[in-house]
Amino acid sequence: MKIKPDSWTMVIVGIWNPATFTPEWLIENVFFDVDIQVEVAIGYGMPFRFKSIGQGFMIIPESNRITLVALKHDEDTLLRMEKAAFKILDLLVHTPVTAIGFNFGFENISISQLPYKYDFKDTTFFNTMGYLITTQTINRRFIVDNNILNLSITIKQDRVDIDFNFHYDLNNVNDYPSKVNRSIVEARNIIGGILKNGYKIDINNIHED
Repeated sequence: MKIKPDSWTMVIVGIWNPATFTPEWLIENVFFDVDIQVEVAIGYGMPFRFKSIGQGFMIIPESNRITLVALKHDEDTLLRMEKAAFKILDLLVHTPVTAIGFNFGFENISISQLPYKYDFKDTTFFNTMGYLITTQTINRRFIVDNNILNLSITIKQDRVDIDFNFHYDLNNVNDYPSKVNRSIVEARNIIGGILKNGYKIDINNIHED
């Protein structure tokens, strides 16, 4: 099993002005790193990506969300990324914000190592129709401490991807200290417990490539 690329993220949903996020503004207020990299995504209208190798994360500003993406997956990097997100909220306090999410993705899990069988009742029917099923997805939503945990399991023949999303609804920017009742590291630790105790996956063998 490995960490899905660019899947450990913190997302702030709201009405943003991407023009605010210039390299100079980010260096002065968020990254404190003069060596940030600016990447232009291929495709019309795609957002800029501001990357700090030193801080270990990048920021992708869009009009409907700000996404912070962990480039490293250790605890210190996650905490720096979370601190940067809350700094943005403190600086741009008048921005309408509606939600915050922590996301963690894993891929290339062998279905044979999982303790559960994902047998869909209608698979035989589609097989008799001559349809080859290539991908099956199970989406589930749980309430955890009055907040939401979304779990997505995608089965691609003999491999499985697992994606977790902790979702926190907000009324405005000032809600985040009271509504986001755990850190991103605490959320990651919950995920580790689910993988270890529920799916019998050795979290110490999780890698990035």
